[in-house]
Amino acid sequence: YAIGANFVYRRWGNFIEDILSNGEFAPVSIADPGPDGIEGPADDPGTSLTFYDQLNDQSENAFLITNPDDAFRRYRGIEFTANKRLSNRWMVQGSWVISKTTGNVNNTSAIGNSVEYDSPNEDPGLQPFREGRLGNDNTHIAKVLWAYQAPFGINVSGAYFYTSGGTYTRVLRERLSQGNVDVFAEPRGSRRLPAQPKFVLKLEKRFPLAAGQLGVTFEGFNLFNNGAVNDRFTRSGDIFEQPQGLVSPRQIRVGAVYRF
Repeated sequence: YAIGANFVYRRWGNFIEDILSNGEFAPVSIADPGPDGIEGPADDPGTSLTFYDQLNDQSENAFLITNPDDAFRRYRGIEFTANKRLSNRWMVQGSWVISKTTGNVNNTSAIGNSVEYDSPNEDPGLQPFREGRLGNDNTHIAKVLWAYQAPFGINVSGAYFYTSGGTYTRVLRERLSQGNVDVFAEPRGSRRLPAQPKFVLKLEKRFPLAAGQLGVTFEGFNLFNNGAVNDRFTRSGDIFEQPQGLVSPRQIRVGAVYRF
């Protein structure tokens, strides 16, 4: 048996981003109508958001590829582990990670390809809600892997995964001279998708056949048939928070392989 714990701290800096270098913009204050996108009802927060309307021709936009001084991402987490080596026909490995990921450059896209700093409407220095919990900020990630040598030569193995849902942020869209523009209407990562528990099971049996072995397997994926929503519409209005993605449903797979 073995148990352990690890603390992880990482801070990313020197992000490569393309910054609009020749844009001319005028600030426009827009009242936040709340999640339903309609001014007047009780869900209005009573605040205004600042959009930036582009005055010059956007076809002439020029970008400077550089390292913005204030761009950052930070990860803090603690991992607990427990392991039992194979003995008495069974083994198990388990881990549980509790973490927090914050920053103003999201962790859902490749470095250099994010939308940050593309204009004043995405610039963390001008938009107060661009910093917060990032998209793949899964507070809890737990897993248990196990294997058992059952009677009659049947090998049984399985895995249980539990992942906290990622975050999302309500945005407000406004039609400006440069086209439709979305800005965060609340601190980044204010909302969270449902957690996703998943259970995977595999059974395998081998039979001697001629000069080789015939292996028969049974595999089940997402056996709990968890149907958590893994994506939602984030724009204020009648589609706000409507699901646009679900976890794949239960799947069963039976296979056979002959080894010689």
